[in-house]
Formats: sequence, structure tokens, C-alpha cells
Amino acid sequence: MTVNARNVKFTLPGDKKIGLEADIEIAESQTTKHIALSAKPSLDADGNKIAIADVEYHDRENAAFAQALLDSTKEILDLRNFELDAMSLKSINSMFVRGK
Repeated sequence: MTVNARNVKFTLPGDKKIGLEADIEIAESQTTKHIALSAKPSLDADGNKIAIADVEYHDRENAAFAQALLDSTKEILDLRNFELDAMSLKSINSMFVRGK
């Protein structure tokens, strides 16, 4: 399934969670579904990869489309993919603060 996200809204609702709402376009069927979810991000021990856990789907009917969007983000959540010749991107410490 090929998905494209439009009208993406990213929030920090508290409790160390992220919130995500988006309109998902499914290329194969040319349909659009609205998804909404919250989840807890975490870093691996080396600070190289962001994992998304404890996903709560706000609309169970479109949960499969929300999961397809999350699956498509795995490459950009691996910070090693942002390496340049003389430098690399790594998160040493992360803090999610509501309203900031």
C-alpha cells in the first residue's frame, strides 16, 4: 500500500506522548482517510533510532491506515540515515515538554 500524508498535525499532549493527525491518501484506491493517534517515542541505547510504542488509535476504523503511515516512517526515524561525510546525527538526550 502506498500512502501519502496531507494536513499533518503534530502535537505534544503530555505524558511523554506525541499526537499525530493527518489525512492519508491511498494511492492504489485514490481514497483519503483521516487518522488520529497518540504514542510514546523512545530512543535506543545508542541514541541512533527512535522507536514508536504504545500507539493509541483514536479512530479504530482507520487504524490500518495509521499503521501504514507509521511503517513508512521507520527509515527517517533511524538517525544513522542522516550521516554526512564528516558528521553524523545522534540524540544524546530527549525531552518532550507540552506546549513548547
